[in-house]
Amino acid sequence: MDDERNCDLLFEYLRSILYDAKPQPLDLERLDEPFKKLGMGLQYLDRAVQEMKAYSAALSNGTLSAEAPGRDNFLCENLKNIHANLNHLTWQAKQVAKGDYSQKVSYLGEFSEAFNTMTEQLKQREGVLIEEAQQEKQQASLDPLTQIGNRYYFQREIEQLLQTEAELVFCYCDLDHLKYINDNYGHSEGDCYLRHFVDSVKKARAKTTCLPVLAVMILYYPEGLPKGGCVQQNVLDPA
Repeated sequence: MDDERNCDLLFEYLRSILYDAKPQPLDLERLDEPFKKLGMGLQYLDRAVQEMKAYSAALSNGTLSAEAPGRDNFLCENLKNIHANLNHLTWQAKQVAKGDYSQKVSYLGEFSEAFNTMTEQLKQREGVLIEEAQQEKQQASLDPLTQIGNRYYFQREIEQLLQTEAELVFCYCDLDHLKYINDNYGHSEGDCYLRHFVDSVKKARAKTTCLPVLAVMILYYPEGLPKGGCVQQNVLDPA
C-alpha cells in the first residue's frame, strides 16, 4: 500500500505539471526513500516545463528580447531556434524597410516563399512608382504641344544657371504671322508652325532651351560667348 501511495503522489504531481497553470508543489518528505529520487526528477521537469511555458508565451507575443533558458533545459531547444530565426527575420524586415530588396529567407519553409514574394513585389512596385513620379515630374515641366520646357522648367533651370559662371543670353522670340496662320489655316497648322520653330531651335549649335510660355530662349555658353560670330547666327544655323 505504501508503493501505491507513493505512485499516487508522483502521478498527481506529474498531472499538475502538465495541465495546471501553476503546478502544486511536491513535498519530498511525504515520499518513501526509494521514490524520492524520482520525485526530484519530476521537480526538475517541473522547472523545465515552467521555463518553456514562459519562454513560448513571450515569443508568441513577439517579445524577442526575452531571455532564453539555459542549455540544461532540453525542452526549449526548438524554441531557441525559432527565437534566433525570428531575430534574424526582424533584422531582414528592417533592411527591406530601408529599401534593401535583396533580402531572402530560406529557413522558414512556406513562410520563406511568402516573404520572398513580398519583397520582390515591393521592389517592382517601388520601381513603378519611381518611374511614374519621374514621368509626372518631367511632364509637369514640359509644354504638351512642343515637349520642351515650360515656365516651371525655366524657373528651375535659370536658378541653377545663375549659380554658375557661364555666360547667358536671353532672347525674346516673336513668331511672325502665327495669328494669321491660326485664323486662315486652322490651329492645327499653327501648332505645326510652333513645332517647326522648336525643331529648328533644337538644331542650334548652342545648348538651347526654348520656353514657349515665356517666348524666351536661353542660350547657354559654358565656355563663353562665341567668338567671331553673332549669337543670332549661332541660333539660326543648324549644326
